[in-house]
Amino acid sequence: MSAMIKSFWFRATSVLLGLIGSAVVSVSWADAHGSKTILSENGELAFVLKQQGGQLLYSVSMNDTQVLKDSLLGYRVQIPGQATINLAESIQSVTSESEVLECAASSGDPSCREYRFKVLSEHGNKSYELGLTLRMFNIGLAFRYEPELDVPYSLLGDDSSFEFPAQARLWHQDDVRSSSHEGQYKSSLLTSIKSGQILRLPITAELGQGYYASISEANLRNDSGLRLRKAQQGNALCADFYDTSWPGTRKHHSAWRYVSIGKGLNALLQANMIKRLSDAPDRNLFNKHDFIKPGVALWHWLPEGKYGAKPERQRQYIDAAAEMGFAYSLIDDGWARFFAEADTNNDKFASLQRLSQYARSKGVGLWVWIDVKDVAETKARKIFFSRLHALGIVGIKVDFFDTQYGDAESYAAVRAYQAILGDAAEAKLMVNFHGASKPTGLAITFPNEMTREAVRGQEYEHRRAWINAHHNSILPFTRYLLGDGDYTPVRFNPTKLASSHSTAAHQLALAGLLESRVQNFSFSPENIEVLKAESPAVLQYLRDLPVVWDESRVLPASQIGGMVMIAKRTGAQWYLFAIDGDYQAESAHAKRYSFSSGQFTFLSEGSYQLDIWTDKNRFAVFHKEKSSFNRSEKLSVPYVNAGGFIIKFTPN
Repeated sequence: MSAMIKSFWFRATSVLLGLIGSAVVSVSWADAHGSKTILSENGELAFVLKQQGGQLLYSVSMNDTQVLKDSLLGYRVQIPGQATINLAESIQSVTSESEVLECAASSGDPSCREYRFKVLSEHGNKSYELGLTLRMFNIGLAFRYEPELDVPYSLLGDDSSFEFPAQARLWHQDDVRSSSHEGQYKSSLLTSIKSGQILRLPITAELGQGYYASISEANLRNDSGLRLRKAQQGNALCADFYDTSWPGTRKHHSAWRYVSIGKGLNALLQANMIKRLSDAPDRNLFNKHDFIKPGVALWHWLPEGKYGAKPERQRQYIDAAAEMGFAYSLIDDGWARFFAEADTNNDKFASLQRLSQYARSKGVGLWVWIDVKDVAETKARKIFFSRLHALGIVGIKVDFFDTQYGDAESYAAVRAYQAILGDAAEAKLMVNFHGASKPTGLAITFPNEMTREAVRGQEYEHRRAWINAHHNSILPFTRYLLGDGDYTPVRFNPTKLASSHSTAAHQLALAGLLESRVQNFSFSPENIEVLKAESPAVLQYLRDLPVVWDESRVLPASQIGGMVMIAKRTGAQWYLFAIDGDYQAESAHAKRYSFSSGQFTFLSEGSYQLDIWTDKNRFAVFHKEKSSFNRSEKLSVPYVNAGGFIIKFTPN
């Protein structure tokens, strides 16, 4: 044994074999080599903690299928006057502080079990403590670090790694230069990823035998955001950060590093680890939350750019939103200049107040765009938000965190999101973040965050190389596992549909497939007039489409990057959204999906009325009705490659 390692042991007064509720919880202790195996409540997921060469390692398996090979645990700090310290190296002891703690209430998951360990290490003849907390669920696990230091220190991030089996196939963002999580998603074998390559989270992996896993982080409050870097040797994906250091606090804990695991894609969708791991809202800040209202907004930017922000043009968008029954209109960049020019005293706020009053008379709320640099200072931000609220503005779109803070998940940006959300909540404003980092749970802690970008969405429609149907069909099992995203779907411009190799029906399906509590639709009042004449059934679909759902299920035939079919329920009504990831062919060709009688198990017994919207061609939608249908029947739906369809099931 190394002289640096005095001992490695787990202290346990007993093996816990107890009952919590009606579930048996088992903890098995290994031999004298000092490893510990912790099982999930259902016994299917295993986490093994062990020591090797003075470091902590862990591995994960589910039903004997390897999820993660031996991977590192570690947490680095900088104490003034000393070298960098990894608090999980040069270990003296590892102590089980508690066997099982209930976390069902805080996580909303009755299978949640929490285990806490204390790691004692020695550096420079001094001993240091690191807390390690593990949460086990039936659908995944999470761990976080809690340095227990009584001296000032800086954080350098953790040395965690995640090593999938060598045969794993990953889905990840390809554009490593994107500092705001707007890379294009692609598929790669783990072994083909170059050493040193940076991968933005989330990463989804296919492990074989039908198992999938997804890695990201949750409850990011006081750290730089986690990304992963392929190791110089081997296949490990190692923790990496934009910041080289950031402030530590006496009661600091890292964000949760989590892995969701399951058999089949539906298991990934149901995991929702971020919701299980994020802090609850502050009851004082959100004691009244009636200002938080999900809905649909019309958005002028893609149809006509900044010129749609002129006050007289916005009246037309407001009228169109009112006619459609949409809740909002979003006024994007350019409004400050145009609104000042429209007022005799050059007062943009006077013009904004007049438009807000007009919008309220139509039952429409207004959102306005803001550059984050203009609200970076606390006092000015609070005054500005209060003024917007007094003018009747209901929400703000805050942009360019990546530009202002160097990277959208830098420590400074992470702190800025929370400051803005808190001050916006005090002013009763909803928030949409753009040029922003991946979701990590702030929308749970601050429910006035309605959506954020962090996705390569419809703004990249100019070139097929930037966005296409294949990319879109990866999103539900990568980016959208993390929460709401502002993709801004529903684009009817034939030129843009052709350049992004999408179809009108594909766009309609995205509106329900890619969730956002405020869904910003990219079409104009003129688009609505055309649809009135040519496709009234499409308008009705858009009017009726919910933005919040009670339940979602992935159909077993779905494939990441291929044909994706997800059924979603609101009340007793179901929608099935399908998109095709096949975008290679230059011209549209007809395809057909035939549902067998066993594929509608999500429906209840009884008769349903069907509405089907599908591809007529690349630029038009065909609508068909069926007055009676039951779940034991077969159904065949035509579409075109890179297209899509929607089936709405309404109980008779």
